[in-house]
Amino acid sequence: MLRSLALVGLTFVSSMSFAAELVTHEEVAKLNLVKIETISVGSRVGEDIKSPSDVRNNVFSEKADAKGGSYYEVVSVREQGQTLVATAIVYK
Repeated sequence: MLRSLALVGLTFVSSMSFAAELVTHEEVAKLNLVKIETISVGSRVGEDIKSPSDVRNNVFSEKADAKGGSYYEVVSVREQGQTLVATAIVYK
């Protein structure tokens, strides 16, 4: 029984992935991060991104993870009509 619990615990820990973290421009320089690519997301106002501040709430984390990034820096958020468009740089 103890061996089974240990195996289940080890499997759980090894399958956990870490979400990409939001960093500031200063942290990018301090940590010597390497740019992977620039990504953008757009959303009609009231959907995924309800306000520019929602971008800080991990909107980019999943996309950065998919690109192999560990960090992302939000570089712009702008409104285009009824759509908010945000851009971030993904780093490793």
